[in-house]
Amino acid sequence: MDLQKLKQRLPNPLRPYIDRLEDSPLGKRLAKGVFWSLTGSVLSRGLALISGIVVARMLGKETFGEFNIIQSTLMMFATYAAFSMGLTATKHIAEFKTTDPERAGRIAVLSSLIAAITGSAAAILMITTAPQIATHLLSAPDLAGYIRLSGVALFFTVVNGAQMGTLSGLEAFKRHARIEVIATGCVLPVTACAVYFFGLTGAVASLIIIGVLRVSLNAHGIRKEARFARIPLVWTKLDSEMGILWRFSFPAILAGAVYVPAMWAANVILVNAPNGFAEMGLFGAADRWRTAIMVIPGMLAGVTLPILSSLHGEGRSDEYKRMLWRNVKMALGISLPVAGVIALLSPWIMAAYGSEFKDGSQVMVVLCAVATVHSSYWIIGQSFISRGELWTTVRQNVVWATTLLTSTWLMQHKGALGLATAYLLAESVRLIFGLITCRRFQQTDPVAVVQSS
Repeated sequence: MDLQKLKQRLPNPLRPYIDRLEDSPLGKRLAKGVFWSLTGSVLSRGLALISGIVVARMLGKETFGEFNIIQSTLMMFATYAAFSMGLTATKHIAEFKTTDPERAGRIAVLSSLIAAITGSAAAILMITTAPQIATHLLSAPDLAGYIRLSGVALFFTVVNGAQMGTLSGLEAFKRHARIEVIATGCVLPVTACAVYFFGLTGAVASLIIIGVLRVSLNAHGIRKEARFARIPLVWTKLDSEMGILWRFSFPAILAGAVYVPAMWAANVILVNAPNGFAEMGLFGAADRWRTAIMVIPGMLAGVTLPILSSLHGEGRSDEYKRMLWRNVKMALGISLPVAGVIALLSPWIMAAYGSEFKDGSQVMVVLCAVATVHSSYWIIGQSFISRGELWTTVRQNVVWATTLLTSTWLMQHKGALGLATAYLLAESVRLIFGLITCRRFQQTDPVAVVQSS
């Protein structure tokens, strides 16, 4: 991104901001990361939303609900199998890439290697337990074959997560954006053709095809970016970095082990309720727009984490605090108006999925509120991760999960709307606890958290 060219295209009142960015090395790093992450995220998410609409119209509400619970099951297994290698790679590669390049290279190699091993083990487990999951948990024995097939996609999902963490740690946001656009651009034609000819089987098989493409593109990108950063990707002395798994990865696993399985369990409660898979289809369609709202705040969080980790590693506490609080406000300022527009357009958006989805506008409105609350917490959560305060994240996710599952159980008779409301309650409670924790850390550790406004 050439700031001078950008400056020439902007109105005069905005040009002083570009001058300020040029005078700040940290600001230039953030702007570069945000620009490329934003470009990739917006394009890829837009293509993903179009793909979701096409697939939902082709499958219908109930079958689309089955596809959503299969994806949810895959992600639940992936949470454990990933061993938090993506997060581990992002934090530690960012922290060591300038001070100890050889160590950063070992961590990059180790993260992908462990992801491949654990991904293979989890795929085998998912394939062998598919009948029990489908029969006893989902009350849908016919889904066993589809869950087995998704087990193959699980392996590529896990490896892809570690690779993406490595690219983020290298601050290779332009490369990552390019990969996302290419991969997501293939989702629509591949999925549409697969669903047209093979129905739900084709939808699940498309997850495998796209997974293979992502892993291949990421592997090529990591090699090029590591060479550019002069980071050697060597396979020697990997055992010297195993301590990271216990100090960082283990509590990170627990954080995810609470979060994603709780979402899956909430989905299971919904599909076991009356008309459950149809309600799951309704929720899944609306939920795609919740994730769309969080694309930019999530991108901002992804850019924030490696930079905060780097600042923490270099002991630059004042810059750390300023960046963190600025990005919290930025995430809220971005998500709120986008959520408002989508909420206003929700009747027309849901109608685009087909006549069966028209009654889901209320669900989408509630999920828009969920996205706004979550975006506010997201950046705050990065401060805990960047400093290795993973047990704080674990505790807050336990509170979140308890609220979500209790609320979902009590409101399961309300179907998709009940599940959306449960998410809103859970996110609100976690945000409150996150702010209280930030305040406590601020009083005891000036580096750890946000500076009060």
